[in-house]
Amino acid sequence: MMMLRSFPLPWVMKPLAGAVVTLGLLSAAGCKQVKQPPVITDDVLAELARSKDLTVLDLRGQKITDRGLEALEGSSHLEFLRLDYTSITDRGLEHLKGLPALEHLHLVRVPITDAGLSVLGGLSHLTELDLSETPITVAVFALLKKLPRLRRLRLRGCQKIDSLGTLRHSDELTELDLSQTQISDPDLVRLSALPNLRNLRLTFTAITDSGLLHLPELPHLESLGLGYTKITDKSMELFSERTNLQSLDLSGTAVTVDGAVPLQRSEPTDVAIGPHVHHAPTDSEDPSRLPFLPDD
Repeated sequence: MMMLRSFPLPWVMKPLAGAVVTLGLLSAAGCKQVKQPPVITDDVLAELARSKDLTVLDLRGQKITDRGLEALEGSSHLEFLRLDYTSITDRGLEHLKGLPALEHLHLVRVPITDAGLSVLGGLSHLTELDLSETPITVAVFALLKKLPRLRRLRLRGCQKIDSLGTLRHSDELTELDLSQTQISDPDLVRLSALPNLRNLRLTFTAITDSGLLHLPELPHLESLGLGYTKITDKSMELFSERTNLQSLDLSGTAVTVDGAVPLQRSEPTDVAIGPHVHHAPTDSEDPSRLPFLPDD
């Protein structure tokens, strides 16, 4: 049994006439105990896909294979698909080509490569793409030209991303997560290609005070994550004029409370300053492992 208070339970399966299985979402608010979601295999997925009205499908951590995704090819109403922590490969992504309504796609820690990016580039309605902890490279940034509606791109923990050299201009992208990648100071100047960026995460990267000198103005930036980087009090003056900045994560850096005094001029509503620790977040600390509902 699993204790929940207010998290949504992703799976509710109800057999109907003709053995058709439909998928729903159940809020566990007020529940003291709920059962673990059932195990989803390729055969079960085939039954789920028989519901042509399927719009939200969370297969995180389930026992599905590339073959199982073939059942989704006719899911013309599917808007949200989560395949985190599965064994899906580039071959399985081929079955997503015929999903015209797909807007949200999560592929955290799946063994896809740059070869699969060509398929993702054909999903022109995508607004959110999470490729965190996958072995993709800087080739991913070419997707911005092919995905004109993309607003959120998460690349946390993609260790093969070592530069922003192929970053393409995008007026739509508002959120970019580069935490735990191999980018460095010279790359920050290329963020000028994203003039409407609102949320930028650079946590656990090698960024230093020198790199922040190259950070573009980004007039709409509201949230900036610099936790566990190499920045110091020297950079605080740079943020004093960023009046749109509402949240600034400086936890795990050498920034001190006294050194952050210049921030009082820009008055961000949320500033995190804390002690340094020497590890990246574990799975249990990773918010992507929690049950999830798509945005309204």
